[in-house]
Amino acid sequence: TSSGDLVVFAQPTAEEAEKHSILTVQAAIAASDFKPGAKCPVEVALQIQKGWHINANPAQPKFLKATELKAEFTSGSKLGTVVYPAGVELMTEGIDQPLSVYEGKVTLKTTIDVPSDLATPEEMVTFTLRYQACNEKECQAPAKLVFSGKVAAVQ
Repeated sequence: TSSGDLVVFAQPTAEEAEKHSILTVQAAIAASDFKPGAKCPVEVALQIQKGWHINANPAQPKFLKATELKAEFTSGSKLGTVVYPAGVELMTEGIDQPLSVYEGKVTLKTTIDVPSDLATPEEMVTFTLRYQACNEKECQAPAKLVFSGKVAAVQ
């Protein structure tokens, strides 16, 4: 019986955010659903600076690096399947097929699959978002944005 309200629980440190000026990210969780044995819904919201885009997942064409979300947990939870939204088609010079990209605000949806024998009352999670940002003129090197947070189990 969760109200479906999502609470932001993970975002980059100021130092990490500064290194990734093109992209802001935060993860929100249905905290009331975080309990042993549950699949707890999580949304990771990306905000991409105007004039820039990142590759969609799956990437199109195939040789591009797809945006990818991974997570590590301290108490045995696992990241469920990440649902990536459909990309927007973008034609660019020098490539004869459209790219599939994310622009503006994008939300990745997933779950934290909590073990039924959760060892501690809270779980530390560290997310890694791999992405490559491009604008009309250039692409940056593929980057890894790391952000973490803590969520407490509902007793």
